[in-house]
Amino acid sequence: MNPVRSHEATEVLRPPSGWDDGDPDALPRGVELPVRRSENGFQMTSWWKPTPDELAALNAGGVVELVCVGTRHPIVSLGVACPELENGGLGRADVSAAR
Repeated sequence: MNPVRSHEATEVLRPPSGWDDGDPDALPRGVELPVRRSENGFQMTSWWKPTPDELAALNAGGVVELVCVGTRHPIVSLGVACPELENGGLGRADVSAAR
């Protein structure tokens, strides 16, 4: 899946200095992750779009895999949204039309 930019993003996260590009699970250097940080700062939302191959796999019964780095599993939430994306995505009012 690829991160997408939304008009709702309030900041962009980048890999920290010293990021290990040799790690097969690491995002490559230069990849940016637009996020919306909540007002209290304790929640971040990012938006991801499956590639055509991933979408085909999902439609064939595949599942989304979530990988968390570390020794404890953070509280996470996964869902489907149709935010207005800078690259021409659907607006929230258009969700029912996308079904």
